[in-house]
This record gives sequence, structure tokens and C-alpha cells, in this order.
Amino acid sequence: GGGGPAAPVSPVGSRRRHEQAPLIDALASAEGVDPDLVHAVISRESRYNPLAGSPKGAAGLMQLMPATAARFGLAPAERFDPAKNIRAGTRYLKVLLRLFGGNLDLALAGYNAGEGAVLKYSRRIPPYKETQLYVRLVKGYYAAYRQQARHRQTRTLLADVEQRRRVRALAGRGAGEREPTRERATGSEY
Repeated sequence: GGGGPAAPVSPVGSRRRHEQAPLIDALASAEGVDPDLVHAVISRESRYNPLAGSPKGAAGLMQLMPATAARFGLAPAERFDPAKNIRAGTRYLKVLLRLFGGNLDLALAGYNAGEGAVLKYSRRIPPYKETQLYVRLVKGYYAAYRQQARHRQTRTLLADVEQRRRVRALAGRGAGEREPTRERATGSEY
């Protein structure tokens, strides 16, 4: 079954997110994974706390289990290194997206419950409440971050258009189209 609609969530707006964003964006882009997706996973997994740990043994920004970390070349302690954790977690997401033919719901379910669980349930989201909620919440963060990115792009485009308009206006004045003097403006020169 599907993961259902994205859950409405508020983007994580924190100093930690702001500090980690350049690293996350660079590593995700280098791996060919949408940085907004990696931000969405980190928002749910650790809320940008690089020292986060779980009772089940997951660690770091992307909450890597020891076996997953080892699969991507990390020693257990390296899971707390932000760059190594993000790179390994992003590579895992990429593997899952490929394994499940780009199906985001299944890739996220695999990230949460392990790809074996998704395969066991015939390439469906496992019937685990935690995993079903996880998929909806991460999709909610992803939608929110994508919307923020679109708004940033729109503001940048509008600012660029306004800047070009100002430059043209200034350039036009410099080319003989000076501000009219008071006489010309009143028509009293005739």
C-alpha cells in the first residue's frame, strides 16, 4: 500500500539546520540526491543534532545503525561525524531509491525499517505504524522544504528583474535621457 499523503509539518528552523545546510546541500548534490530530501530525512531522524542516538542503536544526523554505517565504510564512532554520516546516509537513500525504482514511499520505508522489510512485504510499506508514520512525516518535511526552495527561487528571480530594471533606468538616464529640468517639466522654456 501507499504511504498516504504527506503529513502537514512545520519545517525545522533551527540554528543547527542553518549551520549544517551547506554541508548537507553539497554532499547530497555530489551524490545526485535532492538536498531537500536529505534535509527531510535529517529533520525526522535527528532534528539536526549530530550527537543524536536512539535506544535501538542508530546514531548521528541521519541515525545510521551500525550495520548500515559499516555497509558504507564507517566505523561505529564515525557515525557521529556530520560529513561521514550525511555521506553514508545519502548513499543509502540513493541505493534505496534505485532498488525501489525511484518510489519515494518505498525508499523511505526502507530507510526506516530496512529494505528487507519492504521486500518481505512484496515491495509495499511494511504494516508497521512507526514506518507508515515515518514515511508520511518525511514526505511532509520534503514538501515543506521544496516549497521553501521554490519561494526562494521566486524571490531571487523577482529581485533580479527589479535589479535589471533599475540598471536599465540608470543606464537610460546616462545616455542623454537626463531628469527633466524644472523649465522643461513646466514647459516654460518656449
